[in-house]
Amino acid sequence: MNGRELIWAFAIVVATFVLRRTLARFENGEPIFPKLRSFKRLWAAGSRSAGAEAQDLIVTIKLCSGDMGDKEERRRITILEHQLSAAIEDASAGEFDGDEYGGGTCTMYLYGPSAERLLSLTWPILREFQAPPGSYLIKRCGSSDADEHRIPLDG
Repeated sequence: MNGRELIWAFAIVVATFVLRRTLARFENGEPIFPKLRSFKRLWAAGSRSAGAEAQDLIVTIKLCSGDMGDKEERRRITILEHQLSAAIEDASAGEFDGDEYGGGTCTMYLYGPSAERLLSLTWPILREFQAPPGSYLIKRCGSSDADEHRIPLDG
């Protein structure tokens, strides 16, 4: 083998490894580029007008199977995320920004101009999901703690 063939072989091995890892993350419902979500939130926060207050829902689903949940839990949550995202986009009420797994929970982030509207669109979907005990959502209408309301999803 000459040097050029060796470089191509190495590049193919690396590309195969990256592709397999990416497909495994996608299959498990994990974010493919988890670090980019932080930049997206910062950009969205910076692009709001000075007088506009943050309006969001933060949904926390308690996982029954360990820190990251099992494959079936992640599959159910992925379906829930698609339903929430479609409802929000169809109503032009904001955006579903993604999720974070860890510590026995899955946290999902939803943003829009009105947290109340987001709640009215997503509440029927969340109730139908039948979240495990300990699951809840936080409706945040502003930047202070007084503007936050915790609503249990399991009862």
